Amino acid sequence: SFPEPAMRVSCLLPCAVVGAPPNIVFIVADDLGWNDVGFRSHQIKTPNIDALAQDGVVLDSYYVQSVCSPSRATFMTGRYPLHHTVTDWLKPGRANALPLNETLLPQKLAEAGYEAHATGKWHLGYTQWEHTPTFRGFKSFLGFYGGGEDYFTHQAGAGFDMRNDPTEACGKGCSQVAAERKGEYSTHIFSQRAVDIVEHHDVSKPLFLYLAYQAVHAPAEVPASYRDAYNSTIDDPMRRTFAGMLSCMDEGIGNVTKALRAKHMLDNTVVVFTTDNGGPISTTSGGDYAGSNNYPLRGGKHTIWEGGTRGTAVAWAGANTGLLPTSLRGRATPQLMHGADWLPTFCALAGADCSGLPLDGVSQAGTLFANHTAVRSEVFYGQHDDSPEHQPTYDTAIRDGEGWKLLQNYGGLPQGWSVNTSLGWECEAAPQCSPKPNTCCPDNDLVAGGVAASSEAECCDTCTNTTGCAGYTYQSSARRCYIKYTMVCQAGECSSGTMASSGAQLYNVKSDPEERNEVSAAHPDIVQRLTARVNALRATKVIVPGGGEVPDPDCPQYKPAEHTDPRVGDIWEPWCEKSQVQLV
Repeated sequence: SFPEPAMRVSCLLPCAVVGAPPNIVFIVADDLGWNDVGFRSHQIKTPNIDALAQDGVVLDSYYVQSVCSPSRATFMTGRYPLHHTVTDWLKPGRANALPLNETLLPQKLAEAGYEAHATGKWHLGYTQWEHTPTFRGFKSFLGFYGGGEDYFTHQAGAGFDMRNDPTEACGKGCSQVAAERKGEYSTHIFSQRAVDIVEHHDVSKPLFLYLAYQAVHAPAEVPASYRDAYNSTIDDPMRRTFAGMLSCMDEGIGNVTKALRAKHMLDNTVVVFTTDNGGPISTTSGGDYAGSNNYPLRGGKHTIWEGGTRGTAVAWAGANTGLLPTSLRGRATPQLMHGADWLPTFCALAGADCSGLPLDGVSQAGTLFANHTAVRSEVFYGQHDDSPEHQPTYDTAIRDGEGWKLLQNYGGLPQGWSVNTSLGWECEAAPQCSPKPNTCCPDNDLVAGGVAASSEAECCDTCTNTTGCAGYTYQSSARRCYIKYTMVCQAGECSSGTMASSGAQLYNVKSDPEERNEVSAAHPDIVQRLTARVNALRATKVIVPGGGEVPDPDCPQYKPAEHTDPRVGDIWEPWCEKSQVQLV
């Protein structure tokens, strides 16, 4: 639980620091869906996240990138991916990383007197030691450099990935392979490390704690006690394991806030909880579905549909921060916000000067904590992955403050809708049909009772090879495929409209947040205006050798046999040793 909101003082100036600068705890969940946390799903128990929401602010129109590395780079730089160059997730062993000329959030906060520590997932590259966290503003790091791994063994494909970097600029000869952590569940590791940081913090300095959980990314793994707590309430075994993973993370967040309270730091702390992207859904081609759900939104991770980019986030401020008067607590803000806004927002709260940075983000301090009017008028979505591009170079999208969203051709795969978790239906239709929501036309079966199918792909093949099949629905929990003779459903259940001749799609995600009604033909003026704007943004794209897209040509190929530890075998670590050149 969190302190009662009595005796709080309103801060009406968004850049003001009342008394001592607040501690900032920035918590990032991995692959969390829109309909996963307790205050939305009412299925998974997340009492600590719910407490933040009940006594803080829920962000209802908040956007992140479609996959992990671009979002994390955006959080750290305050810039869109087309400017910081990390436009897709970074692959292990490739010489790609967030460029060294980018100034990161912990570096700016350090200038304002903050002590910054990080634990969890990095995934911003590790070509050189200089790309790793303790060279980029953090005084310590315990976690993994890559993007995903086994929660217990910490094996990431061909190598072990868990590091302990205990000091600033901790590179070769300092960074330690944390082999002793093998067998420990990563959520427990990172939660306990965050607690330790708080307990040993010198309170004469403000703290910036970056807690970037592995949870709830695939693989679906959790100690049995967390999963079994849902045996009687969740039938789908994948969703049940996912629920345990999320509850374990929530427990860790509660442990961190307890440590802050015990250290007498919580009342002067700002806590932000955010996902890095939408949840992957079962039809994703990315192979990383672990049980998340984005109901009622369309698409998921890897896409620039709302389900992939509209993120769950909560902001909370303690009583002594001078932020969030009682009247503003427990509300949801409809104001437009993007992950690029966290850097300037935290700078404003900390009294740090970020005015010289080439930011795409804007400070939302006044909007979040004093209910000021909107400061952001548009969001640039970036690009999808794991499906073909239809626009030259890449597809993208833009949304304005009125809710108009223009997709330059295609939103990516999967493009279907998540459904209410209590139903357990996967509602992708055959390629010749529009995806359907909810119970997916339950009375239209060609084959009574359906047929067995081990996957949605097998169900699709069955439909394609069955005479008279107009579409299908797949129930993952029962592994049943329901072949449909028609996909005509009740009004409002089907997507409608036609694509503009330019290949653009237009939706209004204020009135149609599920993206069911494509209206480009009715609003050519809006299509023209948003197309011009998105093309202007595309023209500012930056390419840096060794950055997110183009591998560093001066770095050799990673050779696992040259990077080993006698306790765990092959490991992942920086491998390119070269004279440092600031990339521009």
